[in-house]
Amino acid sequence: MPQAHYGVPQARQRVFILAAKRGCTLPQPPPPSVHFRDARGISDFGQVVIGSNSSLPSPTTVLDTIDDLNPLEDGDDEAQRNGAVLGYDVSLYERPPRNDFQQKLRTCRDGSVLGVDSVLHNHWSQTAKEEAKALEASAPVYPTVIGRSTCLHPLHPRPLTIRERARACALPDWVELKGSLGSQATQVGNLVRSTPLPLDERTEKTAKEA
Repeated sequence: MPQAHYGVPQARQRVFILAAKRGCTLPQPPPPSVHFRDARGISDFGQVVIGSNSSLPSPTTVLDTIDDLNPLEDGDDEAQRNGAVLGYDVSLYERPPRNDFQQKLRTCRDGSVLGVDSVLHNHWSQTAKEEAKALEASAPVYPTVIGRSTCLHPLHPRPLTIRERARACALPDWVELKGSLGSQATQVGNLVRSTPLPLDERTEKTAKEA
C-alpha cells in the first residue's frame, strides 16, 4: 500500500498480510485518507485496487512536515550540536504546530502538546556537501532514503536535521534519539523498517471493524 495515501510523507510502498480465522470476515485494505497523484496500490485480496480519490485532501508536502521547526542556516548551532551529542539539548520550539500532521507529532503520550518554549530534540544544522540537492518544498513526499541523506532543506542551504528526517517517518517529536550524529542518522534510516503511525492506525482500525 502506498504510504502517501495515508498521510505519511514518504514515497514508499508497504506490504501488509491480513488474515482471519475461518468463518470470520477477512479485513480489506483501509481506504486512502489523502489524494496522492495517480499512484495506486494493488493488494492480494482478489486484486483489490486502492485508487486515489481527487476529492480527498492533498498529501502532506515537505513544508507541511517541517515548517514549524526552528529555521536554521548552514552550519548553525555547532555548540548546540556538540551538547546534544553529549546527551542534552538547548533548543526550544519557536513556533506552534501549523497543521494536523505537526500537531499529531508534537502530541505526547499524556495528550499534552509540545508548544512554544518546549524542548526541541535532535534539531541542529550541519555544513552542506557539494553534491547535495534541495528538496522541492511543494513535493507531496520525501525521497525514500532519509537516513544518511544529502538532501538539503527546501528553503535553507543546509542538510535536513535529524528531527526533520525523523518527521518524514512520522516519528513523534517526544522521541529523543541518542548517540553520536552518525548513530542518530542510522536510527532514522532504520525507521523505514517500521510502520509509520498514520498507516499503522488506519490498518488497525480496519482490522478491528472487520
